[in-house]
Amino acid sequence: ATTSTATTSTATTSASTTTTAVAEPPVALDPSEVSVLVLNSTRRSGLAARLVQELDALGYQTPEPSNYQTLLDQSRVWYVEGFRLEAEAVAVVVPDALVELTPSDSPSSPVTVVLGASFTE
Repeated sequence: ATTSTATTSTATTSASTTTTAVAEPPVALDPSEVSVLVLNSTRRSGLAARLVQELDALGYQTPEPSNYQTLLDQSRVWYVEGFRLEAEAVAVVVPDALVELTPSDSPSSPVTVVLGASFTE
């Protein structure tokens, strides 16, 4: 008598999984950690002071507002290097503003809002 033994081979496939670390998107600092200087470049008196009250209510640090020497048509939210996200967060309150790096001849607050004629309260 001949005995036949069947051999079954099982192929094991292991899928190689490569996990790529996904960098968390940068998050803006809490408003309480951001100083925002507000400047008025319009002829409307008290405009900067009123925006400072609004920013204070949102928790931002706000030094005494002032006037900007040049009249601007469009508002600006300027930021120093490293504060773009914070500037974009502030720009929500100043929707007409362009968000830009602070020009070299301007105040060096982390974020500076210059209210232009286009700003509506």
